[in-house]
Amino acid sequence: FDYSTKNGYSLVPRFFLKISNDNVFNQPELLKIICAIFDKLKRKDCLEKCVSRILETKVRTKIFQLGSSIDTPDAPNRVCIKAFNTSDVPFLLKELGWGANSLLFDAIQKISHVLDRIEISLDVDNEGSILPRIGLECHVENPQGLPRNWHPFLNLLKSNGWISADKFESLKRFSGYTNDLYENGIWLSSIAKKHKILGYHRWIHHLKISFNSTDFISAKAYLGLNLRGLTNTSIGTLCNDQIKAIKDNKID
Repeated sequence: FDYSTKNGYSLVPRFFLKISNDNVFNQPELLKIICAIFDKLKRKDCLEKCVSRILETKVRTKIFQLGSSIDTPDAPNRVCIKAFNTSDVPFLLKELGWGANSLLFDAIQKISHVLDRIEISLDVDNEGSILPRIGLECHVENPQGLPRNWHPFLNLLKSNGWISADKFESLKRFSGYTNDLYENGIWLSSIAKKHKILGYHRWIHHLKISFNSTDFISAKAYLGLNLRGLTNTSIGTLCNDQIKAIKDNKID
Protein backbone atom coordinates (compact mmCIF):
# COMPACT_ATOMS: atom_id res chain seq x y z
CA PHE A 1 0.00 0.00 0.00
CA ASP A 2 1.01 3.62 -0.58
CA TYR A 3 -0.13 6.64 1.40
CA SER A 4 -2.29 9.11 -0.48
CA THR A 5 -2.79 12.68 0.72
CA LYS A 6 -5.85 13.19 -1.43
CA ASN A 7 -8.99 13.63 0.72
CA GLY A 8 -6.91 13.11 3.86
CA TYR A 9 -4.41 10.33 4.47
CA SER A 10 -5.50 6.97 3.11
CA LEU A 11 -3.97 3.72 1.91
CA VAL A 12 -3.93 3.09 -1.82
CA PRO A 13 -3.36 -0.50 -3.03
CA ARG A 14 -0.43 -1.09 -5.37
CA PHE A 15 0.25 -4.30 -7.21
CA PHE A 16 3.94 -5.16 -6.98
CA LEU A 17 4.91 -8.26 -8.94
CA LYS A 18 8.09 -9.90 -7.62
CA ILE A 19 10.07 -12.98 -8.58
CA SER A 20 12.60 -14.58 -6.21
CA ASN A 21 13.47 -17.99 -7.59
CA ASP A 22 16.96 -19.42 -8.07
CA ASN A 23 15.66 -21.76 -10.77
CA VAL A 24 14.93 -18.65 -12.85
CA PHE A 25 18.05 -16.68 -12.03
CA ASN A 26 20.41 -19.59 -12.67
CA GLN A 27 19.20 -19.81 -16.28
CA PRO A 28 20.02 -16.64 -18.28
CA GLU A 29 17.70 -17.49 -21.16
CA LEU A 30 14.75 -18.10 -18.82
CA LEU A 31 15.61 -14.90 -16.97
CA LYS A 32 15.41 -12.93 -20.20
CA ILE A 33 11.97 -14.40 -20.90
CA ILE A 34 10.78 -13.34 -17.42
CA CYS A 35 12.15 -9.83 -18.04
CA ALA A 36 10.30 -9.68 -21.36
CA ILE A 37 7.05 -10.57 -19.57
CA PHE A 38 7.62 -7.79 -17.01
CA ASP A 39 8.39 -5.33 -19.79
CA LYS A 40 5.28 -6.28 -21.75
CA LEU A 41 3.14 -5.73 -18.64
CA LYS A 42 4.68 -2.26 -18.21
CA ARG A 43 4.66 -1.63 -21.99
CA LYS A 44 8.29 -0.59 -21.62
CA ASP A 45 11.63 -2.08 -22.59
CA CYS A 46 13.41 -1.66 -19.26
CA LEU A 47 14.21 -4.72 -17.13
CA GLU A 48 15.57 -6.75 -20.02
CA LYS A 49 18.07 -3.99 -20.87
CA CYS A 50 19.25 -3.66 -17.27
CA VAL A 51 19.48 -7.40 -16.63
CA SER A 52 21.43 -7.93 -19.86
CA ARG A 53 24.00 -5.34 -18.72
CA ILE A 54 24.34 -7.05 -15.34
CA LEU A 55 24.83 -10.45 -16.97
CA GLU A 56 27.50 -8.98 -19.25
CA THR A 57 29.47 -7.20 -16.52
CA LYS A 58 32.93 -8.47 -15.67
CA VAL A 59 32.11 -8.47 -11.96
CA ARG A 60 30.89 -11.80 -10.65
CA THR A 61 27.46 -11.28 -9.16
CA LYS A 62 24.01 -12.85 -9.09
CA ILE A 63 20.52 -11.44 -9.60
CA PHE A 64 18.17 -12.76 -6.93
CA GLN A 65 15.05 -10.63 -7.24
CA LEU A 66 13.05 -8.72 -9.84
CA GLY A 67 10.07 -6.51 -9.11
CA SER A 68 7.76 -4.06 -10.81
CA SER A 69 4.70 -2.02 -9.88
CA ILE A 70 2.41 -3.24 -12.62
CA ASP A 71 -0.44 -0.84 -11.87
CA THR A 72 1.83 2.25 -11.81
CA PRO A 73 3.52 2.57 -15.21
CA ASP A 74 5.96 5.30 -14.18
CA ALA A 75 7.06 3.69 -10.87
CA PRO A 76 10.66 2.42 -10.79
CA ASN A 77 11.38 -1.24 -11.41
CA ARG A 78 13.56 -3.19 -8.97
CA VAL A 79 16.57 -5.43 -9.57
CA CYS A 80 18.42 -6.93 -6.59
CA ILE A 81 21.89 -8.47 -6.77
CA LYS A 82 24.10 -10.42 -4.38
CA ALA A 83 27.17 -12.70 -4.19
CA PHE A 84 29.74 -10.04 -5.08
CA ASN A 85 32.96 -8.91 -3.43
CA THR A 86 32.40 -5.59 -1.67
CA SER A 87 35.64 -4.28 -3.19
CA ASP A 88 34.11 -4.77 -6.66
CA VAL A 89 31.04 -2.59 -6.01
CA PRO A 90 32.49 0.70 -7.36
CA PHE A 91 33.55 -0.98 -10.61
CA LEU A 92 30.23 -2.84 -10.89
CA LEU A 93 28.10 0.30 -10.48
CA LYS A 94 30.33 2.23 -12.87
CA GLU A 95 29.83 -0.49 -15.50
CA LEU A 96 26.07 -0.21 -14.96
CA GLY A 97 26.20 3.55 -15.52
CA TRP A 98 25.58 4.70 -11.95
CA GLY A 99 27.16 7.98 -10.86
CA ALA A 100 30.08 7.63 -8.47
CA ASN A 101 29.41 8.33 -4.80
CA SER A 102 32.42 8.00 -2.53
CA LEU A 103 30.07 8.20 0.49
CA LEU A 104 28.38 4.93 -0.52
CA PHE A 105 31.69 3.20 -1.21
CA ASP A 106 33.08 4.39 2.14
CA ALA A 107 29.90 3.16 3.86
CA ILE A 108 30.35 -0.33 2.40
CA GLN A 109 33.89 -0.50 3.75
CA LYS A 110 32.75 0.70 7.19
CA ILE A 111 29.83 -1.71 7.61
CA SER A 112 31.06 -4.87 5.90
CA HIS A 113 33.04 -6.10 8.94
CA VAL A 114 29.94 -6.17 11.20
CA LEU A 115 27.67 -7.83 8.65
CA ASP A 116 27.41 -11.34 7.24
CA ARG A 117 26.41 -10.16 3.79
CA ILE A 118 25.36 -7.09 1.80
CA GLU A 119 22.95 -7.13 -1.12
CA ILE A 120 22.27 -4.25 -3.50
CA SER A 121 18.85 -2.99 -4.49
CA LEU A 122 18.75 -1.11 -7.81
CA ASP A 123 15.91 1.11 -9.01
CA VAL A 124 15.56 0.98 -12.78
CA ASP A 125 13.66 3.51 -14.89
CA ASN A 126 11.49 2.66 -17.87
CA GLU A 127 14.42 3.14 -20.23
CA GLY A 128 16.50 0.49 -18.46
CA SER A 129 18.88 2.96 -16.75
CA ILE A 130 19.90 2.76 -13.09
CA LEU A 131 18.28 5.55 -11.09
CA PRO A 132 20.30 7.55 -8.51
CA ARG A 133 18.85 5.74 -5.48
CA ILE A 134 20.84 2.67 -4.39
CA GLY A 135 19.89 0.48 -1.42
CA LEU A 136 22.34 -1.59 0.63
CA GLU A 137 20.41 -4.50 2.17
CA CYS A 138 22.37 -5.44 5.28
CA HIS A 139 22.09 -8.90 6.83
CA VAL A 140 23.21 -10.46 10.10
CA GLU A 141 22.90 -14.23 10.42
CA ASN A 142 20.76 -14.55 13.52
CA PRO A 143 19.05 -17.97 13.82
CA GLN A 144 17.95 -17.38 17.43
CA GLY A 145 16.49 -13.97 16.61
CA LEU A 146 18.62 -12.28 19.26
CA PRO A 147 18.29 -8.49 18.92
CA ARG A 148 21.74 -7.91 20.45
CA ASN A 149 23.35 -9.49 17.39
CA TRP A 150 22.30 -6.35 15.48
CA HIS A 151 23.73 -3.94 18.06
CA PRO A 152 27.23 -3.51 16.53
CA PHE A 153 25.66 -2.51 13.21
CA LEU A 154 23.11 -0.22 14.87
CA ASN A 155 25.87 1.47 16.85
CA LEU A 156 27.83 2.01 13.66
CA LEU A 157 24.78 3.53 11.93
CA LYS A 158 24.28 5.89 14.85
CA SER A 159 27.91 6.98 15.03
CA ASN A 160 27.81 7.92 11.32
CA GLY A 161 24.46 9.73 11.57
CA TRP A 162 22.71 7.20 9.32
CA ILE A 163 19.84 6.40 11.68
CA SER A 164 17.53 8.64 13.68
CA ALA A 165 17.57 8.49 17.47
CA ASP A 166 13.98 7.18 17.53
CA LYS A 167 14.72 4.32 15.11
CA PHE A 168 17.91 3.47 16.96
CA GLU A 169 16.19 3.24 20.36
CA SER A 170 13.22 1.31 18.97
CA LEU A 171 15.40 -1.31 17.31
CA LYS A 172 17.56 -1.64 20.41
CA ARG A 173 14.42 -2.29 22.48
CA PHE A 174 12.94 -4.78 20.02
CA SER A 175 12.60 -8.11 21.82
CA GLY A 176 13.32 -10.08 18.65
CA TYR A 177 10.41 -12.43 19.19
CA THR A 178 6.68 -12.05 19.58
CA ASN A 179 4.03 -14.71 20.17
CA ASP A 180 0.50 -13.61 19.40
CA LEU A 181 -1.13 -16.58 21.11
CA TYR A 182 0.19 -15.75 24.55
CA GLU A 183 0.55 -11.97 24.55
CA ASN A 184 -2.14 -9.74 26.06
CA GLY A 185 -4.18 -12.74 27.25
CA ILE A 186 -6.35 -12.70 24.13
CA TRP A 187 -6.40 -16.45 23.55
CA LEU A 188 -9.01 -18.19 25.70
CA SER A 189 -8.84 -21.50 23.86
CA SER A 190 -7.54 -24.28 26.11
CA ILE A 191 -5.95 -26.15 23.20
CA ALA A 192 -3.52 -23.27 22.54
CA LYS A 193 -1.39 -24.48 25.46
CA LYS A 194 -1.03 -27.92 23.88
CA HIS A 195 1.19 -26.57 21.11
CA LYS A 196 4.91 -26.32 21.82
CA ILE A 197 5.61 -23.51 19.35
CA LEU A 198 2.80 -21.20 18.36
CA GLY A 199 2.19 -17.77 17.04
CA TYR A 200 3.62 -15.28 14.61
CA HIS A 201 7.37 -15.10 14.99
CA ARG A 202 8.72 -11.66 14.02
CA TRP A 203 12.39 -10.77 13.69
CA ILE A 204 14.65 -8.25 11.98
CA HIS A 205 15.13 -9.67 8.50
CA HIS A 206 17.47 -6.94 7.27
CA LEU A 207 18.19 -3.23 7.46
CA LYS A 208 18.47 -1.18 4.30
CA ILE A 209 20.46 2.02 4.05
CA SER A 210 19.95 4.03 0.88
CA PHE A 211 22.11 6.55 -0.95
CA ASN A 212 21.79 8.59 -4.10
CA SER A 213 24.64 9.76 -6.29
CA THR A 214 25.65 12.43 -3.77
CA ASP A 215 24.12 11.83 -0.32
CA PHE A 216 22.80 9.41 2.28
CA ILE A 217 18.97 9.15 2.09
CA SER A 218 17.51 6.85 4.73
CA ALA A 219 17.74 3.75 6.92
CA LYS A 220 14.85 1.28 7.18
CA ALA A 221 14.29 -1.95 9.11
CA TYR A 222 12.43 -4.84 7.49
CA LEU A 223 10.79 -7.41 9.73
CA GLY A 224 10.50 -11.08 8.83
CA LEU A 225 7.36 -13.01 9.72
CA ASN A 226 6.80 -16.74 10.12
CA LEU A 227 3.74 -18.63 11.27
CA ARG A 228 5.38 -21.21 13.51
CA GLY A 229 3.90 -24.53 14.58
CA LEU A 230 0.51 -24.14 12.94
CA THR A 231 -0.75 -25.92 9.85
CA ASN A 232 -3.83 -24.65 8.04
CA THR A 233 -5.88 -27.41 9.70
CA SER A 234 -4.73 -26.55 13.22
CA ILE A 235 -5.33 -22.84 12.58
CA GLY A 236 -8.96 -23.64 11.77
CA THR A 237 -9.31 -25.90 14.80
CA LEU A 238 -7.74 -23.30 17.07
CA CYS A 239 -9.94 -20.48 15.75
CA ASN A 240 -13.10 -22.58 16.13
CA ASP A 241 -12.16 -23.46 19.71
CA GLN A 242 -11.40 -19.78 20.41
CA ILE A 243 -14.88 -18.81 19.16
CA LYS A 244 -16.42 -21.50 21.39
CA ALA A 245 -14.40 -20.27 24.40
CA ILE A 246 -15.59 -16.68 23.79
CA LYS A 247 -19.22 -17.85 23.66
CA ASP A 248 -18.82 -20.02 26.76
CA ASN A 249 -17.38 -17.07 28.66
CA LYS A 250 -20.14 -14.81 27.30
CA ILE A 251 -17.64 -12.27 25.94
CA ASP A 252 -18.87 -9.87 23.29
